[in-house]
Amino acid sequence: ADLKQLNKKNLQKVGMVRFNPFREGGGDQSFSIAVLDDSNNGFVITSLFSNAANRVYAKPIVNGISVYSLSQEEKEAISKALNV
Repeated sequence: ADLKQLNKKNLQKVGMVRFNPFREGGGDQSFSIAVLDDSNNGFVITSLFSNAANRVYAKPIVNGISVYSLSQEEKEAISKALNV
């Protein structure tokens, strides 16, 4: 019973979306990935790739939502993780 309760805190739901935020060329090298536990707590990480730079953002998720504004791709990644 203790192990079952502890397992709920393991990160177990994952959703990922690849996309191209810059329409001038290149492939879908940017991504958002959401990783959640059984209570839908965790984080979403987004990497925005361009020829000039790569930016990485992380936002906490509590009960499936974030206090930070989320991009459409981040929302989609969270939705995919919630539907696993």
